[in-house]
Amino acid sequence: MKWVPTKADTYKITASFIGSESYYSSWAEAGIVVDAASQATNSNQQIIPADNTPILYSIAGATIAIIIAVAVVGLLLYRKRP
Repeated sequence: MKWVPTKADTYKITASFIGSESYYSSWAEAGIVVDAASQATNSNQQIIPADNTPILYSIAGATIAIIIAVAVVGLLLYRKRP
């Protein structure tokens, strides 16, 4: 949920669940402090995108390893049949 505070202050957020036939009721609280907004000094800041290359290589490697493992198991099961 997006919320824009009206002023700098300390806020308490409370969430409650009245319960149902399957679950007991519950509640929780959290406190946050909202400071005054700072003035932007440089509006020409360049946004640098995150480098996800290592994650992509890891996912590709894991996918290839799983495909190879499934192929090896398939070949071994195929060879055992008379």
